[in-house]
Amino acid sequence: MEKKVKTETKRTSRKTGSTKIWKVTSPDSPEIFWVRGRTRAEVKKHLRHFFRSDSYWEGEPQEDLAHDIFKSYCENGSLIDCPGFRVDDRRGDVLYSLTDPSRDWIDDRTGNTKKKEEKI
Repeated sequence: MEKKVKTETKRTSRKTGSTKIWKVTSPDSPEIFWVRGRTRAEVKKHLRHFFRSDSYWEGEPQEDLAHDIFKSYCENGSLIDCPGFRVDDRRGDVLYSLTDPSRDWIDDRTGNTKKKEEKI
């Protein structure tokens, strides 16, 4: 008699639902960011990673100041869902401008971008 061996399959959850555009403002700064995300928590994750990135600082990030900037942008209900906005899914998670996709920032941790290695 043969024994049946149970094989475990790893289930991966897939994010479903429509991507929204969120307007993110701060009372301390006139700069407005637009962030693609499904939920408020996802928007905060993208924004936190963006403020800690080399791209934002154009060099070495300053962690303490990045935390203060993030708090300034995320407190007091400054994350506003903007229904009706649609952007191309290939655009970044943090949008500097709704009209200039070349400046968009893509979160490297999400796997949306892959660094291309040069072939010799």
